[in-house]
Amino acid sequence: MFNINKNLFKDDEFDEVGAEKHTKELMALFASSKEGQEITEKHGGLLWAPIMLDIGYICIGKNLPDLNSEDFSEILFEELPESDSIPSDAATSIIAELKAFWSFLAREYKLQHAPSIIAELDQDAEEELYDILEGLDEGNSPEDDDNSGPGDLTEAILAMAEAAGFDVKSDGGLQRFKAAFNAAPKF
Repeated sequence: MFNINKNLFKDDEFDEVGAEKHTKELMALFASSKEGQEITEKHGGLLWAPIMLDIGYICIGKNLPDLNSEDFSEILFEELPESDSIPSDAATSIIAELKAFWSFLAREYKLQHAPSIIAELDQDAEEELYDILEGLDEGNSPEDDDNSGPGDLTEAILAMAEAAGFDVKSDGGLQRFKAAFNAAPKF
């Protein structure tokens, strides 16, 4: 049985291997859930939830059950956009996937902060994220120009998609990449 409460920080050290395994297992459960299947059918696959988890671990320094709405807002509106490679029209699929993910967590694991995070994932959040990403699309740089951290992961994923011939500047291209990535055999 999956342990949602697994501590991925041992003696103040982040267990990267444990986190990767934990994320893979959780994403497999999410993908097979009704919420995950709806997102996959509507948006072509799952991409943003694992990125959000990585940002939570790396930048926020918290295990999933410990993330609160303030942490989540920092992830969504500050850390995620720092990669400056996410097209603004991806805001709709990002919000939809993360809302489905947190709904799954609330239903399946009764996470304490899930209801408040779900409440934040509304039309206003989508518009705010769109505006942030659009500003980055137009060449405006994020407030903090330090690109280490989650942006590196996001940029690596986007570079992989682009190298495979997908249009990473459009949400449609990202959705096609997600579908192909999720259909690929996993080791």
